[in-house]
Amino acid sequence: VMKTDDDAFVRVDLLLERLKEHDESKLKGKRLYMGNPMWHQPVVRNKNSKRYYVSKEEYASEFFSPYCSGGGHILSIDLVTHAAKRMKTKGPWPFKFEDVNTGMLLQDLIESKDLEITSERRFLGWGTHGGKEILRSDFIMYHYVHKPWDMFALLEFVSARDKSRHEDGSFDSFDPFGFDMLNHIDF
Repeated sequence: VMKTDDDAFVRVDLLLERLKEHDESKLKGKRLYMGNPMWHQPVVRNKNSKRYYVSKEEYASEFFSPYCSGGGHILSIDLVTHAAKRMKTKGPWPFKFEDVNTGMLLQDLIESKDLEITSERRFLGWGTHGGKEILRSDFIMYHYVHKPWDMFALLEFVSARDKSRHEDGSFDSFDPFGFDMLNHIDF
């Protein structure tokens, strides 16, 4: 199961290739929690942070359980089942941040070493920085695509890039700062 936000662009072809790599591993489709891992994230106790403030009553610990960033992540069906069963037990769930909530539901498996979060650096969860797009040519998921025309520009970009893809999966050299989404589209 892939969970994404509505402002995420997913390259299904590369996602399926990546999942095939996992299936061919010794795990054979079991226990996959893949995305951008967030380790030792402090709980925001500053009441001025309206969006991220968490009281001690909501969550007592000073750090969240490890979790994958909410822009997009993958859960194998056995983990979805495990999380659903844990939701029926007493705990701090449902928690107001869905990505943190998922980590909490899987915390028992992570702590017992029955689950290792798989980091996938091609899940780009940070959007723009200073007006510059941070975009790898081999990205699988790109988060914070707010405008419909930017989604279309990414589709155009991916289509053009796929035409220059080599048999080994690599691309010609690519300057991520040279791609201007707005000027890439013919209006």
